[in-house]
Amino acid sequence: TQSMLRLAIIGTGRISHTFMKAALKVPGFKLEAVYSRSQDSGRAFGSVYGADKVYTTLKALGDDPEVDAVYIASPNSSHCAQTVFMLEHGKHVLCEKPIASSAQELERMMKAADGNGKILLEAMRPVFDPGFAKIKELLGQLGQIRRAVFQYCQYSSRYDAFKNGIIENAFNPALSNAALMDIGLGLGRNKFSKYNKLYGFGQRTGVDLPGETSGLIHTKEELNPVELATSSFGQTQTVTMVQMLSGFSSLINGGNYYQPHLVKEIQNSNGDVVKTIDPVVVKRTTSEDTSSKLRSYLKSTVEEGTAAPAQVKGYSIGGKTGTAEKRPVSAKKYLVSFIGCEPAEDPEVAYYVIIDEPHVKDQAHSTYATEFSSKVMKRVLPFLGQYASSSQTKQDAKQEWE
Repeated sequence: TQSMLRLAIIGTGRISHTFMKAALKVPGFKLEAVYSRSQDSGRAFGSVYGADKVYTTLKALGDDPEVDAVYIASPNSSHCAQTVFMLEHGKHVLCEKPIASSAQELERMMKAADGNGKILLEAMRPVFDPGFAKIKELLGQLGQIRRAVFQYCQYSSRYDAFKNGIIENAFNPALSNAALMDIGLGLGRNKFSKYNKLYGFGQRTGVDLPGETSGLIHTKEELNPVELATSSFGQTQTVTMVQMLSGFSSLINGGNYYQPHLVKEIQNSNGDVVKTIDPVVVKRTTSEDTSSKLRSYLKSTVEEGTAAPAQVKGYSIGGKTGTAEKRPVSAKKYLVSFIGCEPAEDPEVAYYVIIDEPHVKDQAHSTYATEFSSKVMKRVLPFLGQYASSSQTKQDAKQEWE
């Protein structure tokens, strides 16, 4: 008697429907449960494919003894964490492609599978297509194969929406898709180099601090296709924290790039102001419309994306995580970071948190930075005049700090 495979699914998007329509044609298969951030979405999906159980937490799904395996069809940036979690809870995993966002993530996932004695598969369908089988059948008739080139291209069904300013998951860099590489290659070396310069990368900002460096970025002439692709998501580039925060501030404030300074005024020992440093707009970097859209994306990243641990109760936080690999890459040393703003809708404060080589074996996780950022900003924001509620005062914040 053929045993029944009891599967749960993470994600209720388009690809999950495509998967389920095919999976239900296979004997010995049952959709046991659905995981979704929204109870309503989960129930709607489950009702179509015969699943009564809907979970809104990964722990509840992982603890279900009636689930044998999990199909993960969430945004790419969530693949590693969700896969490892399910493997450690005794579930086999079929993860949608691309299975991971980096070699380090894949290594972590494979170790989790081996360590827990579970099967981990990537949903890479082409090897089961009839065309693939036909090629394999005919290989013996082709003689010696010296070179093979397979090319596939299509007009994305989401591209029209993207051109109209609607950013779906496939084009959202925060969700670890290849959109940034596509954008970098689409811009070309001239425009990419222009934008690097516009936001102050590769040059000194002129901040009133001795010893400032310009960082290291590729020159326009060095930006060949490979360099464009890697530079698009920050690899092979180094920038200073002042450069990053200055550029980020212009991106969220409506497009005004201000001359950075350490302080806004200097006082003498009596508290009298002896020098005032007025804000000076150096240039425009982007439009108010683009800035507004990016603020909403940054807010979503914190509220429902990869930067969720950076949330601060009572505040509207927007931001983006970062993971930077240090040289030599064989050492597996990392800088993990979070750059944020508050309130996300109309920022008054921008901040940048970096942890240089977290004291853990597996460093390549920005969660260390987002969690630390949340703890720090919970105490710092009130001192900057940003309060979680109208009743909170600086004295309240001081007492909490103490």
